[in-house]
Amino acid sequence: MDQIPTQLVEIEQPRGMAPVRLDERGRMKVPPLMKAYLEKFPDKQLWVTSLDRTIGRIYPLLIWRETEKFLDRLTEDPGLAERLAFNAADLGEEVEMDGQGRIVIPLTLRKTLGIEDQTVRLRVFRGYIEILSERMYEERRTISSGSAQEDVLRATGLGMGKIEKILVPLKETPSEPEQSGS
Repeated sequence: MDQIPTQLVEIEQPRGMAPVRLDERGRMKVPPLMKAYLEKFPDKQLWVTSLDRTIGRIYPLLIWRETEKFLDRLTEDPGLAERLAFNAADLGEEVEMDGQGRIVIPLTLRKTLGIEDQTVRLRVFRGYIEILSERMYEERRTISSGSAQEDVLRATGLGMGKIEKILVPLKETPSEPEQSGS
């Protein structure tokens, strides 16, 4: 019996950063573009954790599984792999987004990040959604602002912005109405 090949589609990540508020139960309403992004994944479960105990991460399970595989293969520094895996397990929990687009952030993670009943900033990066406390957001903004011009020049020198060709899908033009012969 021939097996029909699975057709794969690319999922584009949303851009930008969004402020959201965690309520007293640790729920946050995911912004519409990020909600649509998460809904494109086949698994509805999400892995919510932190690897560094300062920034939270919301992983679609497909992306988290790739991180687990990476940590399993990280034989060059097994201590690093163990520490990251430990933090992820210690602070993480598998959750689902509810029908209203809300996610519950685990209590241990909220306490560790200091985000209980607070506003946080969300951004998609490398497939997962970062959860930045206001303190981490301000810290990163200060660091990023301090070297912004040098960073752009360096990245440009390394090839950012060099585009050989710009290819876009061809838009079909509506066909002109057929003229009847008189």
